Amino acid sequence: MKQNALACIAFALPALVACRDSGTPNREHTSAATAASGAGSAAPEDAQANDVTIIQDAGVAIDPVEAARSRFSAAHAARWPTAGGFDYVIALLRPEPRGTNQSYTWVRAAETSLVEARSFPLNATSVSGISAMDLGGEPGEESLVFGEGLNQFSTTVAVFSLPPGRDQPMDDGARSAALDGAHTLDEARARLPFERARTDAERSAMSNTAMLGQLVFAAPAELRAMVAPRGLEACRVSAPQGQRRTQRCRTYAGRALTDRVLESELRQQARTLFDQLTTMTFQCATAPEQSCTAGRSGGTELTFFIAGAGAARRITKVTLVDHEIGE
Repeated sequence: MKQNALACIAFALPALVACRDSGTPNREHTSAATAASGAGSAAPEDAQANDVTIIQDAGVAIDPVEAARSRFSAAHAARWPTAGGFDYVIALLRPEPRGTNQSYTWVRAAETSLVEARSFPLNATSVSGISAMDLGGEPGEESLVFGEGLNQFSTTVAVFSLPPGRDQPMDDGARSAALDGAHTLDEARARLPFERARTDAERSAMSNTAMLGQLVFAAPAELRAMVAPRGLEACRVSAPQGQRRTQRCRTYAGRALTDRVLESELRQQARTLFDQLTTMTFQCATAPEQSCTAGRSGGTELTFFIAGAGAARRITKVTLVDHEIGE
């Protein structure tokens, strides 16, 4: 008798979830594992209650997120509102069948099998939890995976989006970089909106990666404030294999540092720096001077040079090196 009741409950779950979704507003959500460990901020009690489908028969309460986590042997799971244009999506992080890597993927509440095309390999040192929140800009909410060594752009958080019609989640390099150093949902929320001016305390606490990531979203006045007093030097270097290296540089200062220059030589270059589709490697160094470099497909390197310390850090030069080896 008990087995038959449980079977009925399992069969009824998708329909109950669908009914519940039709009237549920978007909220920020945090995985139960994250909330328990303190890796993310817990959602309000009413939001948590709304995420649980209550079945009165036999007194059983079923949480679709926890059910999916258990069904697919995932280490972490969390609701991902509006992802893919669907009513109810659950983000999952589970071990790869082979090796030590982990797989980031998603399912709808009614699904009972995984879709391989949705899998995104995540070579993280550790993961503490998954959350979702609206970071601004794109429609819907983004999924945030917190941990250590998550991707090349951020050591502590990886940001994913899922536009309608797409299977594999998109790794958002710029937003991941802008949140570098954030370990919880509250710490990530404190950096929003990305385009606002930063206080000296915030500037001082930012890593060089986070400071450059914010440039992608910053208002023109904030872009200007991040340039060194002597201006911005923009260099183009041609370095073909086995041939003479040539360099052309121009310094934009005073009236020459127009909004158009800031847009093309600073914001657009920062966007290129964190382009997850074309950037193959990314690393920051402190010697012989502070810099962050992206090795890109097509044999190019893009480097941002930084001077100063803490809140006084400023961008002095942006250099693009082309080794002219094509694709």
